[in-house]
Amino acid sequence: MRIPLLWAFAGVALSLCNIPVSFAQPALPAINTLPTQQRHAALLEKARTQGTVPLIVQLQRGNAGKAYHTAAIAQSQQAVLDAVDGLTHVRLYQQIPFLAVHATPDALQQLLTFPNIGFVQEDEHYGVLLEESTAAIGAAAAWAYGGSGAGQVVAVVDSGVDGNHPFLDGKLAGEACFSSSYESTSSNFVSVSLCPGDEERAYGAGVATNCDPAIEGCSHGTRVAGIVAGRSDDFSGVARDADILALQVFSRFENYCGDAPCVRSWVSDQVAALDYIYQQRDSLNIAAVNLSLGGGHYTDVATCEEVNPAMRILIDMLHDEGIAVIAAAGNSGLSDGLVSPACLSNAISVGATTMGDDIASFSSSATFLDFLAPGQDITTSIPGGGFASSAGTSFSAPHVAGAWAILKAANPDATIETLLATFANTGFQITDDRNDVTTARIQVDLALQATQLPVDLVAFEATATDDKVLLSWRTASETNNAGFEVEYHGGHGFTSLGFVHGHGTTLDAATYNFSADGFSPGWHTFRLKQIDFDGTFAYSLEQQVYIDIDGAFHFGAPYPNPFNPQTQFTLTLARAQHVIVSVYNLVGARVQVLADGILPAEYSHQFTLDGSTLPSGIYIIQAAGEHFKSARSVTLMK
Repeated sequence: MRIPLLWAFAGVALSLCNIPVSFAQPALPAINTLPTQQRHAALLEKARTQGTVPLIVQLQRGNAGKAYHTAAIAQSQQAVLDAVDGLTHVRLYQQIPFLAVHATPDALQQLLTFPNIGFVQEDEHYGVLLEESTAAIGAAAAWAYGGSGAGQVVAVVDSGVDGNHPFLDGKLAGEACFSSSYESTSSNFVSVSLCPGDEERAYGAGVATNCDPAIEGCSHGTRVAGIVAGRSDDFSGVARDADILALQVFSRFENYCGDAPCVRSWVSDQVAALDYIYQQRDSLNIAAVNLSLGGGHYTDVATCEEVNPAMRILIDMLHDEGIAVIAAAGNSGLSDGLVSPACLSNAISVGATTMGDDIASFSSSATFLDFLAPGQDITTSIPGGGFASSAGTSFSAPHVAGAWAILKAANPDATIETLLATFANTGFQITDDRNDVTTARIQVDLALQATQLPVDLVAFEATATDDKVLLSWRTASETNNAGFEVEYHGGHGFTSLGFVHGHGTTLDAATYNFSADGFSPGWHTFRLKQIDFDGTFAYSLEQQVYIDIDGAFHFGAPYPNPFNPQTQFTLTLARAQHVIVSVYNLVGARVQVLADGILPAEYSHQFTLDGSTLPSGIYIIQAAGEHFKSARSVTLMK
């Protein structure tokens, strides 16, 4: 049978995790959540105490997600530099009206009174958020199904990547480094740039190589990159054929983590990396950005966005370009909030699960958490050619980044919202007992399959009468088809209800039916496992049915089929409800919406699909109501 197949085979699994740290993750300084006047007073006091203070300055208010004119940005930046004395370590951003500086007390006072200054915040620094995981999310099955992330690039904003590691051989599509030097007299620590030649920015081959692995945190980026796209003969990362854009954004900190040095990342350097990624959007096919770093404790999105304007605007701009920004939720075990940047509305936040699909105890969670992914006992690449295991949401996020590259490669025109919905609808739902929040643990094989509409399986629907469900499906042709295993999801995974023999190899259409009873009221989910004579198999899209009343709906077959230029079908409902009738092409893109509103009950609603402006091909008509969902296939032949 020529529907896309999910091959079943055992693969060696890959695990990924977070570097254990010996120091506590500092909370976001209270200054950021104080009213503006108090916040500025605290900044001035800090500048007077230590001589200078590192800042990120917004030059003008702007709409999130809107591109800015680079010449106007440069002009407004230069106006500040010409007017304000006492600014050092100046960093100018090209894509957003911000700049990062170190300011003396007098310079800070001038900035606070300078016309058209939108927001002044202290530059902070964050630490890293420290074989079975790929199998758990269905990566191996997705590879067999044709999804490996080929042609896609994932930007890893982290502590550098060992591009010479065999697991990452030939994977680096580009490199850049953004790192800062700063001496804090009041806190008695020193930050030293890790870019070549102690420069604070660098571009080109070798500039994003990891720092000395003996320094705590320097192996983190190599671990994350391995999870995203590592590949070997024995096991691989999630998107094994994707490439990596390596962005090194960490600095070496002396006297901050104890006697030994460690690495931490200034927000201004993270912003510079996102600014650079936006510049590369047309030259590299960037599917996603991975941010396995963060800090603070945000219990709501609004506060997070208010005090992180530069990060927010750049993530919004990347979102508008179809580049997903995926961020770790944090490792403080919070049950009411996330770290920044995961807390931003257009960042895709990821928490951690155990191999047993429980919420990891260290994983932060909130009502605005987007996804879960494995984050405990994860083995991945480390600098120098070896492998190691640890745990953290740092290593959950790259599972999602790799999965995102797989879906983006298969569906290049899909929007971020479409892929978000696909992962959410196909993921394994897990409830956090700490806050009763239920979140989807991604399942990339099912997500990939959901975006690949069937070709020869031209119809599959479920109807309910009392406590009985009738499954009906139709094939246009079959090749080597042994039959169909009918599977039911009873809340603890799919189980088999029975087997229906196929027709082997035939060019004739065939219709199948299967019925079962004894179902309680509520939603019920079914799928078909089509099995070839050689044992290989593929899954159909899932069908849901709601057990409530006698005959919830009737979705008539389109006629004529094939058609040109029009075909008609009917939909009858047992009770009034909101219904969306959509038409999709074979790559999952919605090409028409035939209905989106309340439809009265007990009336045969007739719809017409007009293909005058559509190319020849197979289309899927889907009707989705409050208590049912069904789909039918039609062929347009011009």
